[in-house]
Amino acid sequence: AGPRTRFDHTVDVVVVGSGTGLCGAITAAAGGAKVLVLEKHAMTGGTTVVSGGVAWVPNNNVLKREGLQDDRDSALRYLRKLSRGQADEELLEAFVDNGGAMLDFLEANSPLRFRVSLIMGKVADYHPDWADARLRGRSVEPVQETMGLAGGRLVGGLLEGCRDKGVEILAGTPARRLIVEERDGQRHVVGVEALREGKPWRVRARHGVLM
Repeated sequence: AGPRTRFDHTVDVVVVGSGTGLCGAITAAAGGAKVLVLEKHAMTGGTTVVSGGVAWVPNNNVLKREGLQDDRDSALRYLRKLSRGQADEELLEAFVDNGGAMLDFLEANSPLRFRVSLIMGKVADYHPDWADARLRGRSVEPVQETMGLAGGRLVGGLLEGCRDKGVEILAGTPARRLIVEERDGQRHVVGVEALREGKPWRVRARHGVLM
């Protein structure tokens, strides 16, 4: 094994990017991890903050509480047709089976509340003419007072959830490379080298790096 890296800071999990990566940060922190988020720009949110803030999640509890219907089998048939055989079946099933739980988790661990998307209207599925499509319900967005893009509301809610759980967020701190060490003949990612105030800053991640 080569020489061990000298680290400037140590956490359990490093998250690179403060857009949707904040979902992972909240999840890790809720599990008791000490989490650091690195954002290269001076402002947090990445491209998510200027997005519509809409997530496509089939068979979720948000649509059900609004009186709409969906089911696992039709969602899977829709995704199989959409992916044209290029997606792993296990991943499709994991997405359909756990996407709704993700929305429930965020509502329980942040100030975010979701609704069936108003932005998407009646084109919530990309192919509304397909037999297993749904005109409304699978596309959801954060509840906000104004009508329009909800990316800012999504990021704001995620940031508040992160801060409530003690997540450390550093803007203007771009990650430059993963730090890899060899142990027992195998290479392991053990941290991240970032630039902080223009100087290399090495962070050890005891349990992993989420990119």
